[in-house]
Amino acid sequence: MALSQILCLILLPVPGATAGWVLDHSVFPAILGAAFAGGIDMLLSIVKYVIH
Repeated sequence: MALSQILCLILLPVPGATAGWVLDHSVFPAILGAAFAGGIDMLLSIVKYVIH
């Protein structure tokens, strides 16, 4: 279970960065999108860990 959470933490920021890049074609929105997606994923993985 921990391996799947680590893999999701690594992979989920990629679509967030892609969305940020598509919206503005700049590096800063891509970084913000990746940070936002990674932050949401981090919170979800903590909740999943607490529940299980």
